Amino acid sequence: MAPRRPAAILLCAVLSLCFLTNQAGPANASNRHTVIILGDSVFSVFRWAPASQTPLWRHRYDIVNEAWGCQSLMTAGCPGSGNKSTLERLADHKDEELDAIIVGTGYNDVGGVTIRTAMKKIAAFATEREIPVFWATYFEGGNMKRKAREFNRVVRAEASHHPSVTVLEWSDHAVGHRAWFNGDSVHLNGAGGRQLGVFLADALDDYFAATNGG
Repeated sequence: MAPRRPAAILLCAVLSLCFLTNQAGPANASNRHTVIILGDSVFSVFRWAPASQTPLWRHRYDIVNEAWGCQSLMTAGCPGSGNKSTLERLADHKDEELDAIIVGTGYNDVGGVTIRTAMKKIAAFATEREIPVFWATYFEGGNMKRKAREFNRVVRAEASHHPSVTVLEWSDHAVGHRAWFNGDSVHLNGAGGRQLGVFLADALDDYFAATNGG
């Protein structure tokens, strides 16, 4: 009887494919990045509408969600924030392996000095650990328009002194998209939360592709 070479060849091909698939699994897993999100009621859409994080999950980002209503940068916010400041929330994770920090809080703070001081402290934390910081600009809309404009000037100016900090122009990106916001033109609805997730995932993709190929 003639040897069944076609069947043998097919079996080898299947086994080889299985081997390669198994090898690819751990490699893909190792490309995941852990990202902490520090936010107040604007970014808390990631908490009450978890599907907003889907774009980040799909882009291999594991999220540590520290977005809380009433969050303030350096002082305890209202009871809804758990009475912890943003800096305290970040310090809670000082011993964890983080690959990036996203800051989307400050709407509840008063004065550019607070923004500047908090940025210096967060940048120092990140620089010591060699972690990039992505600071989202405040949306210049609703009753926050004037305050957000001032804060954004401070953020852009202060970031120029900290190589670890990248400013993400969320305010510019969201202009003209009223459908992303609730009636106050500041807080996001579910659709806006998903767009925020896409915006952040794209920024992280660009950074990691440029620094270590993803």
